[in-house]
Amino acid sequence: MPGQAARLYPGVYSINSSNYIQIVRKGQRFCMADVSRNEKTFASLRPDRKHPSLYQVNGLLGKAVYQQDGNTIFWGPVNQMAREAAIVNGSKPTCLFPVICNAVLALISRF
Repeated sequence: MPGQAARLYPGVYSINSSNYIQIVRKGQRFCMADVSRNEKTFASLRPDRKHPSLYQVNGLLGKAVYQQDGNTIFWGPVNQMAREAAIVNGSKPTCLFPVICNAVLALISRF
């Protein structure tokens, strides 16, 4: 359907052995956590009105999430997203770290 936001699949996506993206859904709202060895970033996501296949990352200007299929997401600056390809872990867990899941769900509750 034109103008409808692309589907986003909650789960844990591995960029490399020490960097993960976690997408969490509560109702119609989505948040993400970008977790690496040295840094954790939490943000809510909103559909991009101009580009229905993208979700804008609130608070991180120019960054977006794109779900290619049920197993692959791209995230980062829109013009460099291909370099940030992430493949879902084999078992497709929905929560990598319970503390992070709880923090992301708490974030969703505030929006």
